Amino acid sequence: MKYKNIFLTGSTGILGKPLLKKLVNEGHSVFALSRNKLNNDFLISNNAKIINGDLFNDDIYEQLKEKSIEAIFHVAGENKKCQKDPSGMFKTNIEGTKQMLELGNKLNIEKFIYTSSAATLGEKKGSIGNEDSTHRGTFLSDYEESKYLAEEVAFAFNIISSLGIPQYSQKSPKCSVELSPTPIVPILLDLITLIFIFGKDA
Repeated sequence: MKYKNIFLTGSTGILGKPLLKKLVNEGHSVFALSRNKLNNDFLISNNAKIINGDLFNDDIYEQLKEKSIEAIFHVAGENKKCQKDPSGMFKTNIEGTKQMLELGNKLNIEKFIYTSSAATLGEKKGSIGNEDSTHRGTFLSDYEESKYLAEEVAFAFNIISSLGIPQYSQKSPKCSVELSPTPIVPILLDLITLIFIFGKDA
């Protein structure tokens, strides 16, 4: 099995929950980031190993450095509409992504999977967006801008990464893996963008 030991962020969100269950059911050892102890019962009941903290805790590396982490699934993010001050969302989505990329480098992982948003495609009005769309150059929301800039961070990191392994980037607006029998999750998965940064598809 590829990527036996996986670190997962956003494991208690609407996408993270079914992803966690699928990874565990497929035999992966999942180390799930938990920033609230109220989530621990769910994580424990689904056989995840708990890593305490948030995206910006310096001791995440200390908790993971002996766990032989091979891949990171970065699903955590913030989406709040009409905020007077969106700086917190920008920090989470952009700087949080950078933190996880740097963590992956320190852990010498083989693969980093980042969950973005189809909003970042930025297709022009009246057109159908896909991975080859040219962004319109303006943003319809702070959330769209924050996720677009987070993607830029991820792609830039891939270019300058010093990891001594083959590097591969792919951007797709659709994830074909069905994670849950409930109807809402496959619909949402059709809207997300996955950026595969390190290694080849598993």
